[in-house]
Amino acid sequence: MNSTIKHYPRNAYLRMHRQSACVETFKSIYEKWLPTRVGIVSKSAIESYRIAYDHIQSIANMPINLIKYSDMQYVIDSMRDNGLSYASAKKVRTLLSLLSKYAIVNDIDIKDYTPFLNLGHDVSVYPHKPFTRQQINRLWSLNTTDICGILILLYTGMRCGELLSLRKNDINLRTKCLIIRQSKTEAGRNRLIPIHSRILPIVTTLYRNSSDKILPISYAQFSKQFKSVMTAIKCSHSTHDCRHTVATLLDKYGASPTATRAILGHKHGDITTKVYTHKELRELRKAIELLP
Repeated sequence: MNSTIKHYPRNAYLRMHRQSACVETFKSIYEKWLPTRVGIVSKSAIESYRIAYDHIQSIANMPINLIKYSDMQYVIDSMRDNGLSYASAKKVRTLLSLLSKYAIVNDIDIKDYTPFLNLGHDVSVYPHKPFTRQQINRLWSLNTTDICGILILLYTGMRCGELLSLRKNDINLRTKCLIIRQSKTEAGRNRLIPIHSRILPIVTTLYRNSSDKILPISYAQFSKQFKSVMTAIKCSHSTHDCRHTVATLLDKYGASPTATRAILGHKHGDITTKVYTHKELRELRKAIELLP
């Protein structure tokens, strides 16, 4: 009896064997792909990828060839339902697209659904508004460590990503200053911020308990903490409102525009290098201590 015998090319046979022996996931693809971007894109871009990756944990460990459009859309919908912005959802879509393309060019079986993902409307989730003095006082009255990061934001003007990137060697307790090394803008990098006297005990405790990052949690975890604290003090704010609060209060209490720009890391033409004189540091400290 005749039977049909299929002879596969050696490369095809090896490819089939690899696929059956090793099931790829977004996690495994991400771990292979991210190191290829180091040195090619900025440190802030790498940090943006890491933050976006935190949001895809519901599908990170699924076999990549079994992931459907509905799984990816669920990630986006969950982000928007939890109050995250269009911009945050767009960054996650970008990461999923990059990982999908990396998988495809490396002959990994996956369908790229990212062009079809619906991010919702591009509107501000929260209109930026400063914290009131009463709300800040209510924060101080809470008996939870979840307020530490929020208070640091409210007394430094840092961006959330800058706070989560802050390391132990970025803090000098002797001079009571911290340095921002990672920021989304060139003007924001390598800037000094004096540590306000009210948060010095918090920073000192975090410094002494730290082996590397001062606040060793992910963006997703910090967002969850932030939302919980906002519920506790019965108000609605975004993390960026902390930075907006610092800018508003510095203006209200008469801080010099130059000091305000230096603290917030805004671009300005009168300081072209990050070499601070004693006089400039005094001005920055004087400005930061205006915060109530």
